[in-house]
Amino acid sequence: MMESETELLTLAQVAARLHVRPRTVQAWVRLGRIPALRLSAKVVRFDWAAVLLELRKHADQMKAGLASGEA
Repeated sequence: MMESETELLTLAQVAARLHVRPRTVQAWVRLGRIPALRLSAKVVRFDWAAVLLELRKHADQMKAGLASGEA
């Protein structure tokens, strides 16, 4: 059985890759903008591919809203 290679990152790693503060990543999780995997009460990890996918979806939605005249 072949395992998929999922890159799991910490909050700090995601923040560094996106050039934002860790608090921004936490806010995006609370808003449901990016997915997080809660492994325990204190341990949270992020699937990098899933984070990028959700951020791209959000960006596309924002572009579509701007194109249609929504603010």
